[in-house]
Amino acid sequence: MPREYYQTRRLRLMLSHPRLAPYTLDYFARNKAFLAASEVERTPDFYTLKGQRVMLRRERRSAKGLYELRYWLLPLRRDKVIGTVMLNGIMRMPLNSAFLGYRLDQDET
Repeated sequence: MPREYYQTRRLRLMLSHPRLAPYTLDYFARNKAFLAASEVERTPDFYTLKGQRVMLRRERRSAKGLYELRYWLLPLRRDKVIGTVMLNGIMRMPLNSAFLGYRLDQDET
């Protein structure tokens, strides 16, 4: 299993986990219009705690298998998601490569 979190002077990077659902829901609700141009269309269920827990559990299973890793960005002094960074398309040996993607809160860009 990859590391659960990393910490810098200003940020915590937390691996996807269902306990983050209230924070990820808040993030997606706040940024719905901002992310619309670059996101797939979401069903109404996505914007519920249950929908977020489903997403986070799926991401956690993918992390355990090292298929993809998503870390959520939270400022040290606030329990608020301000973005995400993700490695997907992970290929190990002999190539050792992945794709890196990220999202930031509209107020953080």
